[in-house]
Amino acid sequence: MIKERRFECVKVAKDYHEITIDSHEFVLERSELRHLIEILDNSIDIGREDTVEAIDADEYMDMLAKAKAAALNDMDEDCEMCGS
Repeated sequence: MIKERRFECVKVAKDYHEITIDSHEFVLERSELRHLIEILDNSIDIGREDTVEAIDADEYMDMLAKAKAAALNDMDEDCEMCGS
């Protein structure tokens, strides 16, 4: 039997959205949400199977913090999350 999943996206501040998948909640900035949607959209392909690297929530939050800090600096380094 396939479990029915609960998905929800709610705007919680000017540029922030809360994403709920089952009982997991994430607050993402609008650009982070768009990046996530792009990754998901690009991975949808019939017959395509790619390995997915899984990281825990703490690692993900550290990556987001580093990306935000780098975006606020004048440093011209690649994004650790997407390489851009």
